Amino acid sequence: MINSRQKGKRGELDLVKFLKTLGFPDARRSQQYCGADSDADVVCPDTLPHLFIECKFGVQGFDFGTKKMSDAITQMVDDASAKNLRPILFFKKTKGVWISVIPMSSFTYVLYLERDIKIMLLSMNDRNFLI
Repeated sequence: MINSRQKGKRGELDLVKFLKTLGFPDARRSQQYCGADSDADVVCPDTLPHLFIECKFGVQGFDFGTKKMSDAITQMVDDASAKNLRPILFFKKTKGVWISVIPMSSFTYVLYLERDIKIMLLSMNDRNFLI
């Protein structure tokens, strides 16, 4: 039987590594520091302080249009709103690529961030893409 906490930790560490390759050296797991359920899974306190980053990794049946996806987005938006942060969801199937789901309010923030500080947030190739 697969330990979901261990799988979640693996996913968060993989996402941290991915974010670091994109130029966010301060990316880290937040659970290792505080452990509160309503906190973001991954944080970049210096480079992306206004984002609430949620991570889903290897979840069976987690895809667009499913109840699991809808519930995760709702929970993420609620948690982020309570902290006055902009939510972004990253998910990856076990042997897949990282995919992001961004509400429009967060997307516009990301566009301004890129324009203002000249950082390309996502690599637009066939391996990693923005949805």
